[in-house]
Amino acid sequence: MLSPEITLTGIVTASSWDKNNEVDGITIAVDGEKEYIIVYRKHIEQLIPLIRREIEVTGKLTTDAAGNNYLSISNCRIIK
Repeated sequence: MLSPEITLTGIVTASSWDKNNEVDGITIAVDGEKEYIIVYRKHIEQLIPLIRREIEVTGKLTTDAAGNNYLSISNCRIIK
């Protein structure tokens, strides 16, 4: 189920790599050890240069049956 847009602040982290050891998955790690998996390839590619930087993102949140949080970003701002 798609929720209304949320805004959160966290650190961009690499979460998966392809067979050539290139980052192909990004999460936003927030306080409380929660992680939000970035959904769209375009957004992942835009966030790769920001790994280990703090950002504020706004987007639509979905959660699967296992409790994984997926975020489709509509806006992003670098904090640090």
